[in-house]
Amino acid sequence: KATEGVDLPAGSLVGQPWRLAFALQNDGWHLRSEIIWAKTSGKPEGNISGRPIRAHDTIFLLSKRESCFYDPVAVMEPCKTDPTKKKHARSVWPIPIFSYRGGHPAPYPPDLARRMILLGTSAGGCCPTCGAPYRRADEDAWEASCGCEAADPVPCTVLDPFSGSGTTGSQALKYGLDYVGIDLNADYLPMARERIRTGK
Repeated sequence: KATEGVDLPAGSLVGQPWRLAFALQNDGWHLRSEIIWAKTSGKPEGNISGRPIRAHDTIFLLSKRESCFYDPVAVMEPCKTDPTKKKHARSVWPIPIFSYRGGHPAPYPPDLARRMILLGTSAGGCCPTCGAPYRRADEDAWEASCGCEAADPVPCTVLDPFSGSGTTGSQALKYGLDYVGIDLNADYLPMARERIRTGK
């Protein structure tokens, strides 16, 4: 456990999710980036005196290997000073809080899931032999990143071990990707199936 053996004064933040990130680093993961989801709408969390009310969440970009797939072109943003140009995504993502009629207590906004999927999953597909993602040869063309015998790529697979209401699944399928979702709470399964079926 990331907080095992930690004795904190009353009223202190535990330090999650950074403690988890450091524990994963100690386990061999590569911590590549911290992204802040700035919640630009909705009711902020908590009402505690002595500290600001929390209105953001932290996202970590991690990989198991030193070399990993990352596609900055997929989520480039328009340049405010010159709309004809685009710039790389920044580490703060201002995205409104999302609510869904199905009743899940904390569904992710579709745009949040979309950005993470497009950054970390090759839209060019994967090698059907070894699973290596295709990489961009230029902005509009893809090429194999492995040495396997030439073959048509297959869709990459997005795995969500906390699938909840199915936001990640609906976005993955919208972009032609395969999807595997896992959740401990079976009560959310009908909601997830509906959202994945309708693409909402």
